[in-house]
Amino acid sequence: MLSIFFIILGVGCLFFGVIPLIFYRIFHPGVLTLLAAGCLLTALGYLWNRPVLKTKPKCKKGLLGILLAGFLTGVGISLPMLYYGFFSPPPQDGQVTVVVLGCQVLGDQPSLMLRRRLDTALEYLSINPQASAVLAGGRGDGEDYSEAYVMERYLTAKGIDPSRLYQEDTSTNTRENLLYSASVILENQLSTQIVLVTDAFHQWRGTLYGKSAGLTVLGNCSSATPWGLLPSYWVREFYGLLVSWTVL
Repeated sequence: MLSIFFIILGVGCLFFGVIPLIFYRIFHPGVLTLLAAGCLLTALGYLWNRPVLKTKPKCKKGLLGILLAGFLTGVGISLPMLYYGFFSPPPQDGQVTVVVLGCQVLGDQPSLMLRRRLDTALEYLSINPQASAVLAGGRGDGEDYSEAYVMERYLTAKGIDPSRLYQEDTSTNTRENLLYSASVILENQLSTQIVLVTDAFHQWRGTLYGKSAGLTVLGNCSSATPWGLLPSYWVREFYGLLVSWTVL
């Protein structure tokens, strides 16, 4: 039974590791981790009842212990990610500053993930006319424009008054997104009480950096991540959180 379970789990990891590569041409540590885990679990399932492992009960117990420790670690990290991603709603009105975290742009257009973040911000700004927004993201490698510029262009085309939007166009990562956004907020005398807009997997880390930058995170607006990308980005976020814990 365990051998079948390992094979099914391994094939699932391989499936969600391959999708970003084939359909989105995306490769990052989360993809690599899923591919490696998929190969190892599939091999483990194949060998579990064969002589190489069948005659070594202590080795099998050790492997089960390692897998259980990895599983519990993943669950422990995922629980607060789930809370901030899905169970920390923002206030529906009041003078708050929406901080939209950047993502890849393609020419002068937002990528799919960034467009979903912007649509989430658009919905919130529409129901809360007192809110302003800081659009955070500089110009990355291979990008023609800063992410902040593309974000402002998108939101104004959707009817948001430009006077409500402020660009933070020099940051290159999540930590800088929040640190530099805090400077924009202070310079323009905006509310330091913020609502964070990003993908659900990204909310906990964004909240940690926001608090570190002296901002008060009142709630989180999470955009929908494409289902084929969510597992790999969720795993990649583990690495991002480990890095954040070393600098906070």
